[in-house]
Amino acid sequence: KSPQYKSYQFAWRLYPKDNQEADRIARIVSQTRYYMSPDRSEGLGGAILSWPSLVKCQIIAKGEELYPFKYGVVTSCNFNYAPDGVPSFYRDGKPTAVDLTITIQEVEYFLKSSMGSSWANNILKSFQL
Repeated sequence: KSPQYKSYQFAWRLYPKDNQEADRIARIVSQTRYYMSPDRSEGLGGAILSWPSLVKCQIIAKGEELYPFKYGVVTSCNFNYAPDGVPSFYRDGKPTAVDLTITIQEVEYFLKSSMGSSWANNILKSFQL
């Protein structure tokens, strides 16, 4: 059996505190939908689809990357505008809360040869009691 590409799921509950933050969430929704979509390829009269945009995740705390990721594509994106079970909107029609769940599948393997010995040493240290 061949190795599988890694897949990651990230979930956030967003509560905009004002109109500006609600607009920012709306932009996140529209940009995510745009960049996860394929497009028609130029060749063969558009009969072939091109890949969606590649993304590179980073989880950074205190200026340090916590976990390395390879490039990937967004394979799933869900927006729930009623995360508390009942839809709730501000007077202008923008939601008071949004659950955002994104699944990303890497398109490149992690190879032992590309990780280096320091990576393996750090893993071994974390398992020592």
